[in-house]
Amino acid sequence: MGKPNVSTERRELVVRWISTVGNYDYIFDWVFHENGTIGIDAGATGIEAVKGVQAKTMHDPSAKEDTRYGTLIDHNIVGTTHQHIYNFRLDLDVDGGEQHAGGHGPGSEAEYRRRPAHQHHGRSISTLLLASRKRRRNLIQAPFVC
Repeated sequence: MGKPNVSTERRELVVRWISTVGNYDYIFDWVFHENGTIGIDAGATGIEAVKGVQAKTMHDPSAKEDTRYGTLIDHNIVGTTHQHIYNFRLDLDVDGGEQHAGGHGPGSEAEYRRRPAHQHHGRSISTLLLASRKRRRNLIQAPFVC
């Protein structure tokens, strides 16, 4: 109590890309937050994929077989069961376009031995490396649970 409540507006930059493929509009929002994190929201809209069937209601004799791979959404129409799978690749060109792929590598045994014995339980050292012709540096060095 006694302290003023201070609020600030949160801002984010949203870059939207919409692609129409077949009967769907795929919407991708890249969300850049002030703290440096990047998020992505993806979704699809458009005309549902349907097929014609004999069943008018779920009480019809053919309904069980007609709805084997979908849901009866109207008389003689089944919305087919399917899924949309999204894959993303992000290439930031950190330090220009001269770098090559980096990754997590094991830390040195010396680093591991420097830690107190009580910190060894189920843990190992991992180092994230990014290699560049200009320079090579360790970006993150932190223990993780194996």
